[in-house]
Amino acid sequence: MPLSWRPFLVSTSDARIPPLLIAQSFTGREYEVYLTDLSHLWCEKLDRRAINRRSLMTDTSIDPTEDDEQMKLLLSKLEFGLNCGKEVDGALSIR
Repeated sequence: MPLSWRPFLVSTSDARIPPLLIAQSFTGREYEVYLTDLSHLWCEKLDRRAINRRSLMTDTSIDPTEDDEQMKLLLSKLEFGLNCGKEVDGALSIR
């Protein structure tokens, strides 16, 4: 599925932060997120196993290792945060 780019709104007035674009894809079991300032490109793509490891390392309040519904809930919260420009404190770090 082709990804579409859109502006990524950052909730800060720091003039040093350039305009950003984001593209993302979420399924019930994995995600990929791309972020660019048109000079650099950052990407994170995690499958179910990697998401489970990350959630255990960061001690998320939603436990995706519990069942498929919890995995879908976690991914929907991440996607909501990225789509609405809300801050998702520590939930997703793009490397």
